[in-house]
Amino acid sequence: MMNNLPLAEDEIIINGEVIKVKPVKVKHIKNNFYGHYLILKQMGIVKLLKYADGESVLKKFLNAVFNDNQKIIEKVIDELDNDKIKKILDIVKKINEIDDEEDLKNV
Repeated sequence: MMNNLPLAEDEIIINGEVIKVKPVKVKHIKNNFYGHYLILKQMGIVKLLKYADGESVLKKFLNAVFNDNQKIIEKVIDELDNDKIKKILDIVKKINEIDDEEDLKNV
């Protein structure tokens, strides 16, 4: 549900609904969250989905940033585009204090 209030730093509007991006939990970090983050950031959604395991990488990333909330993931996954993915990546970087510039050079 949309309102006229400004979005918090951890919120994004997808399909007309305000969705909160969550800090990543250790269980997702141990399941290669950072690798998925770097791949998505470097390739973008269009290139990523060309690969056989691209959708799996995207879903694992979304599980991490939406805390395994399948209802949200199912609701938003088909509505995502490059701009929304970039915004989610920016939010994730900020709320999880990721400094990825050096790591992106090495992917």
